[in-house]
Amino acid sequence: MKKMKKKNQVIVNVEALNGLLNQRFFNYADLSEKSGINYNTLIRIKRTGHSSVRTVRVLSKALKVSPHSIAEIKSEG
Repeated sequence: MKKMKKKNQVIVNVEALNGLLNQRFFNYADLSEKSGINYNTLIRIKRTGHSSVRTVRVLSKALKVSPHSIAEIKSEG
């Protein structure tokens, strides 16, 4: 029997992300350009609050903050 791998879900703190953008006078288009993440992906994150670990790492690097300041990982299963 195969063991099922636990899936981790990344929850983005959209309010914190928006606060960081406002501090820097950035909008989502600016963040897209600075991070290299597609604008539509950023809008999906804003709408759903979900993202991948990789995307959170890239966003935090672009904003020069810790990944934990904009997201948390929740275990499922």
